Amino acid sequence: MNDGDPSVVTDRLHARCEKRTTPCGDGRMVWRIWGDGEPVVFLHGGSGSWTHWIRNLPALEDQYRLYVADIPGFGDSDLAPREYDVDRLPESTDHLAEIVCQGLAELLPPPTRYHLVGFSFGSVMGGYVARREGARLASFTLIGAAALGVPWPGLTTAIRTAKEGMSREEVMDVQRHNLNAIMMATPPADIDDYAVWLQMENVRRARMRSHVVAGTDTLSQTLPDIVAPMTVIWGAEDVFAKPGLADRQAVFRSVQPDVAIHLLDDVGHWAMYEAAEPVNDLLQDVLKRYAIRGDDE
Repeated sequence: MNDGDPSVVTDRLHARCEKRTTPCGDGRMVWRIWGDGEPVVFLHGGSGSWTHWIRNLPALEDQYRLYVADIPGFGDSDLAPREYDVDRLPESTDHLAEIVCQGLAELLPPPTRYHLVGFSFGSVMGGYVARREGARLASFTLIGAAALGVPWPGLTTAIRTAKEGMSREEVMDVQRHNLNAIMMATPPADIDDYAVWLQMENVRRARMRSHVVAGTDTLSQTLPDIVAPMTVIWGAEDVFAKPGLADRQAVFRSVQPDVAIHLLDDVGHWAMYEAAEPVNDLLQDVLKRYAIRGDDE
């Protein structure tokens, strides 16, 4: 183990965060905060936590103040007061967004403006946050966005299940297979142990199943009401965006004709881990282009 080992980087990163909580019904929603500068809020994906952003926070914390959520029902946050109802996805998603916005009103009292970045389910819920917050958002970046009303046939590779009696290495191999099936374009044999460990820990702590939202129009219902400039990033091999990637781009262009859309070749769904450097560059560009301080100059 050396300074480049991801576990060392993670320990050091977490040790210097400020941990805050905001109400989540009778429980709490957990936030981690790094850095100083213009505020940027991060919403992770389904069956995830703040660690979905583990390869991005170090690249941004020296210039920005990063508010990184554990969405209710994931990571260290408690479940939302109302169950996530698959028959009422827009209402259920907006309920989560309401909890997030209430927390942000405490952490970043209005009229403070901020940037919003969402990944996967976090981008879907981010649409509801963006609709609620209106002009308070300086920018909204969506990574691996789904739920756009474009037909999606489901996963093309079957998920494997770890079985009792498997060795640790066999369990790790199962998780590598699943990461390749869902999250990454990297071949299973080349997926690093750290990504596997993060996935196992996040799935273990997830108490809410949000994957049902992917093939719906839950996000697209919010897009006409979003006033913040949007930037969309997909891995070109994202299983949640295939087929129909061109149609998904058209959904965004129908509401913001000048929306910036970036496709990353040979990259899957978890783009900001698998292709951290180009995603970090894109995030830096967005934050500079829509700089909040610049609005007042």
